[in-house]
Amino acid sequence: MHFLQFGSLTIPYHWLIALLSLLIGWIEIKIFSKRNSLSTTAIEILMNTLFLWGVVWKLSMILFDFPTVKGHLFAILYFSGGSKGFYLGMIVSILYLFWKVKKEELWAPLSMIILHFGTVGYGFYFLLTSYLQEESFLSLASTLFIIILLTIWLWLQDKDQIQKRQSKAGIVFLIYVFIWPFSRETSWMDLSIPLLFPFLTISLQAIAIKKEKL
Repeated sequence: MHFLQFGSLTIPYHWLIALLSLLIGWIEIKIFSKRNSLSTTAIEILMNTLFLWGVVWKLSMILFDFPTVKGHLFAILYFSGGSKGFYLGMIVSILYLFWKVKKEELWAPLSMIILHFGTVGYGFYFLLTSYLQEESFLSLASTLFIIILLTIWLWLQDKDQIQKRQSKAGIVFLIYVFIWPFSRETSWMDLSIPLLFPFLTISLQAIAIKKEKL
């Protein structure tokens, strides 16, 4: 694991990569939402969901490794609840997301926001991680090209053609799985994000279509 040193403060590079990817994804959905007159509430729900996920993941160390926290309180700043905390945060945040979207009745807009954010945000996370792992220039350029093409493809989608969003989410997932370099070290945590955002898009969209037919 690579680290960035600021005096006595040590920050893992993957933290910075995750934050930068979130920022890029947020900028893209803000621009897309403004251009397509989508509700800003959908963006707020997604951002709150991601924030909740991160907080639960970090604080879950108290639940799963209390002796360490008891002896070294500041360990919470540097460590998390591991894979157990990751999945706990995922479950809590998904429950929160469905509770909020049901309350606000934003099934279709949020499915669109998640698809865009997942495609761009995760795409750049994958790209930056590949750069950190010193992948070849050709590999990095190809990945960037794929991200740009997918983003343009999603932008060309008519916001009223919601039935097509499920198939697009599936195609994005298949492309990312295809370019992901699987190895023995690949964990379910690594695969959870490219699995999750198409699943949420398809699920929310299915509910939106069902409600339209009622």
